[in-house]
Amino acid sequence: MRKMESLAILAGGVAHDFNNLLMGVLGNADLALSVMAPGAAGRNQVEDIIVAARRAADLANQMLAYSGRGRFKVEQIDAGALVGDSAHLLKAAVSGSVVLKIEPVQGVSKVSVDIGHMRQVLLNLVTNASEAIRERSGLIRITTGERVFDQDELDRLYIPNDLQPGPMVFLEVSDTGCGIEPETLGRIFDPFYTAKFTGRGLGLSAVLGIVRGHGGGIDVRSEARRGSTFTIILPRAEEPVAGVPGISPRSADRLALVIDDDETVRDVSRAYLEQAGFTVLTAENGRRGLEVFREQAAAIDCIILDYAMPEMGGGETLVEIRKIRSDVPVILSSGYDEDEVVANMGDDAASTFIQKPYGAAALVERLRALGVESR
Repeated sequence: MRKMESLAILAGGVAHDFNNLLMGVLGNADLALSVMAPGAAGRNQVEDIIVAARRAADLANQMLAYSGRGRFKVEQIDAGALVGDSAHLLKAAVSGSVVLKIEPVQGVSKVSVDIGHMRQVLLNLVTNASEAIRERSGLIRITTGERVFDQDELDRLYIPNDLQPGPMVFLEVSDTGCGIEPETLGRIFDPFYTAKFTGRGLGLSAVLGIVRGHGGGIDVRSEARRGSTFTIILPRAEEPVAGVPGISPRSADRLALVIDDDETVRDVSRAYLEQAGFTVLTAENGRRGLEVFREQAAAIDCIILDYAMPEMGGGETLVEIRKIRSDVPVILSSGYDEDEVVANMGDDAASTFIQKPYGAAALVERLRALGVESR
């Protein structure tokens, strides 16, 4: 367990740094494309750079998922409906010799999950099961339900989190494949670990991280040459809480402040904002950003604030900004996930989040959501 936690911390840190680097690649390619005429020499190559950078960002997000710090957009859904709605996608993931049976139980308690991420969990588990069966004929069964889990069962989970004995929702994927040898079982969630059937890359590792990020647990039972069963256990959803109302649009002064310790990110963000009609001030850390903000607090229309900075981080800087002016729109940016950052924003209707690497259109969209209009 300690090894897995260490790997998760490492994966999260690498993903954060990787996303910062990709900000320079994707951002500058995006800016170059915006000034190129259709059919211009080199345009296809720039578009290919953007596609490759976005794929690299997807890989970084998979590392964040493994670390349990992935970005989740949580909704309440019935587990049976989640599986049923994913049936077409899951059937496409199995080979022709494999029978996929989906047996969701309707009417169980809802779970609070990121639907896209949980579909990815199901897809990764089904793909893994199909590879375990390989060229032979076999069966994959997906079931859902709700039952009481006792402490002994929770103690056997790969990621017990803080689950307490009691009723919980489960999603189960079982197969009649080759099974997992006992000496291999403890390594199947390691990043990039490959066995005869366990998949490649971050498939099961991402499953582990996504479930960890949702506060759930995983149980794995397997017998060599007989098959495996992966059980995802999730807490039941709490009653939904009313959202925080947005702020009213303010008059567009079009003066932005970018605070980021990475020079490339500052340059790209400034270019995005200037392209959208803003005059842009920049600062290389939180302390310098506060100095600039104090000087022009009344005139600054919005702030793009990096969350992870040395000396004074984005969370601490945001607190000080709010002491000076409580209504200035702030976009916190980070290579880490949204949930971690938003948790430190508190009940702040004038703030939102954008994950690196981001493009010009995404930044303008966030500004509009805060009531800041560009030209």
